[in-house]
Amino acid sequence: MPNLLLILLLTVLSGSFYLLILLVKNAISRRNLNNVIDSGYGSHSVSNEQEPFIQYSFVKNMVWNSPAIAHLTICTSTVPIAADFIIVRERMFDKLFKLLGISSELQTGHNWFDRRYYVISENINDTKPHILKDEQICKIIDSLLAEGYDYFKYKTGTVKLGFSSFTGWRWFKANVIPRSANKLKELVNYLDAQQSLFGAHKKGARLQPNCDIEGFMQFYIRPAEKSFQGLPQKWQRQRKLWISSTVWVSAIGLFSSIIIYFIAPYPAIAFEEIANNSLLYIAMPITLLHLLAAGSHLSGRARTHKELSWIAALSGIGYSLIAISALPVLNGALDNSPATTYQSKLIDTDLNRGSKGGPDQYYIIVKSWRNSDTEKLQVDKPFYNRSANRINQTVNITTRAGAFNVEWLHSYHFNNEVQ
Repeated sequence: MPNLLLILLLTVLSGSFYLLILLVKNAISRRNLNNVIDSGYGSHSVSNEQEPFIQYSFVKNMVWNSPAIAHLTICTSTVPIAADFIIVRERMFDKLFKLLGISSELQTGHNWFDRRYYVISENINDTKPHILKDEQICKIIDSLLAEGYDYFKYKTGTVKLGFSSFTGWRWFKANVIPRSANKLKELVNYLDAQQSLFGAHKKGARLQPNCDIEGFMQFYIRPAEKSFQGLPQKWQRQRKLWISSTVWVSAIGLFSSIIIYFIAPYPAIAFEEIANNSLLYIAMPITLLHLLAAGSHLSGRARTHKELSWIAALSGIGYSLIAISALPVLNGALDNSPATTYQSKLIDTDLNRGSKGGPDQYYIIVKSWRNSDTEKLQVDKPFYNRSANRINQTVNITTRAGAFNVEWLHSYHFNNEVQ
């Protein structure tokens, strides 16, 4: 059986390495933005403006005391057209999940554009004329994204481009703002000229552009209630169900692990066996079923596989914590095997001081009765105190086999002591 603890360790190390890469990317991208944007941090507008009005924001924020993350957004407004979509670069996982039928996106009909970009839109089955059906609009959007932005967003009359130095990896060139502004003007003027073809509202109903920062969370998770507006009622109910279920699983897993940390009624002799069995036979199958159920209900939307990745991660963590917490209890509570006593030599004691209000943990180290190695057993404080003066003496260790064949510590005492 593979050592799942080693797999978990490698997963943590790979995740840490990926985070390090993101930090490096953030530092380099932020430095590049500082070099190419002369105006500095803050909200600005492109000078000598008439119509359309172009705004841009270059801001820096701190997240959980992490290194500063720079955000660049540039936006304008046009005649309100009934369209709502976000365009990002199509990656390998986007292609894979489209191939599997889990995710679906709005197709523009232009092969060169559809191969290069992924359109996040809930109106994938909209039969009305869509502005992305016009190849000239796609060409302008392509030229804008080629400047280095992470995404292009259109929402009922507001056009926005955005970039985050933490998640993005693009190299901006000098004068990016003037070039982007000119291309946005070209797009807005073209939409104004073609508005009758796209079912726009009355001319002159132009909205104030919104240059607020929008990052990864708003695009791919968006748990707020307003995020569900505009979706079919069926998807609204199912999306709320699976997002809330994942949150509950994670919360229950965290709560159960804290309880078991303070109260361990049936301490396993080899915790590694508990971890391996609980992850392999409980957490992984249940997480897979949870993910398959969520995927079957949420499939068919452009955001499906992006949301499923978070559902998989959070539910996997939650079910793992629940399984590792529950298995030792069930292993002892359902155990009908007879108790067996072994005489073992006391080798040493060990004390782990509790941090941040946690309890102290007391251990004895004895000669193993299972192999030639040693065993580290958690005991109560009085026995730990007595053990300090009885090194090399015999300790009577009583164990039981466990309902799931994981041996657990039943009792312990020195000779001539009551168990």
